[in-house]
Amino acid sequence: MNILCFSDRCCLSEDEASKVLDVVSTLLTFLRRHSTKIDNAIHTAMRDLEAARNAMYRVVGGIRALRSRFKNLRSFDELTDVESVVNTVVNVLNRLVEVRNLIQRVRDEAESSGLSDVVQYVDSHVPMLDGVIIKASLIGLRIALNLPKVSRDDSGKLASAIGTAFFASLLSLHEDVFRKYVDGCLD
Repeated sequence: MNILCFSDRCCLSEDEASKVLDVVSTLLTFLRRHSTKIDNAIHTAMRDLEAARNAMYRVVGGIRALRSRFKNLRSFDELTDVESVVNTVVNVLNRLVEVRNLIQRVRDEAESSGLSDVVQYVDSHVPMLDGVIIKASLIGLRIALNLPKVSRDDSGKLASAIGTAFFASLLSLHEDVFRKYVDGCLD
């Protein structure tokens, strides 16, 4: 049972989350190159990227935790720690949205500082991040619908996290890269 798949072509892996981590690290490198222009906006952006990198490490850890939790299960009925699974799914989704928001804020700071290379890099990679987010939200929904005995509180947490992630990712709906992610999930 591969729980971290929504369909055959729509799976969430640690490798995919690591690609987002690579984007954040590359952005940090770009900003460090520009940090000689001592500018509060650049320093703020660098702090935001450090926070985004830390959040992505936690996303990778969350994906790893979900994979190991479901590794030996034959069905969801064998799951005994529903609340823990809910919290992990919610944390992964919330952190992905946080990373998206931080990267967008970095883009805005870079634009106001005249760093066109940073702006272009962000603009070219956000659709991929949104593709990962929509995958994660669809997989989160699949997990949520299969969990045995979800409490009302857990339902609320899942609804909020899945809804926020899903709608945040749709901001890249106009991008072909994002549409390919969605097509792969909804075949």
